[in-house]
Amino acid sequence: PYIQALSGFSSLHGALGGRGEFLRYYGMLDLVTSMTIVEAVTMALRARQMTGTGQRIDTSLLQAALVLQTTRFAEYFATGKNPKPLGTRSPWLVPSQAFRTLDGKYVNVTVSREEQWPELCRALGVDELAADPRFESNAKRVEHQEELLPILEKILADPRHNRVGPRVVRTTGGDDVIGRRPLALALCHLLQTRLVVFH
Repeated sequence: PYIQALSGFSSLHGALGGRGEFLRYYGMLDLVTSMTIVEAVTMALRARQMTGTGQRIDTSLLQAALVLQTTRFAEYFATGKNPKPLGTRSPWLVPSQAFRTLDGKYVNVTVSREEQWPELCRALGVDELAADPRFESNAKRVEHQEELLPILEKILADPRHNRVGPRVVRTTGGDDVIGRRPLALALCHLLQTRLVVFH
């Protein structure tokens, strides 16, 4: 908790519109620091292989915690506003968050590429959203997220829509890599449906 507080990490995590929270029972920053060390060692070994010269590695929990927040720092430098906790939302992708479904569970929906937006709308049975100029690009969806997200929340939570429970569409070609994994199968079983995966 000390490094989470010192680095500002805890001020950026928590419920949407709420106060910052510590991540408990999970050494996330310890793991990130370990991964940072592994990357540094790999680079140092490569440098020694190419130049014959050894390298000194220097990192810390604090440095790793700061590196982990680079996108939120960018948000501050781009807008001049202090980033706030967003719950499961992304500050730069919309939609990209957990939505409550009709059975009280949550499903994460993320549109990370523009071609996925009309695919998602088709899967949900709301092609009109894909055609809506307010939502035609990620930049527009970020700008109009307060209008869009309640629409998606209603669709995903209302059994009368029968559009998602979550239902699915696979937009990948080729081998079903995720669908064969035990975790994906467990999720499908829990949701009693197929898994929505966009690549």
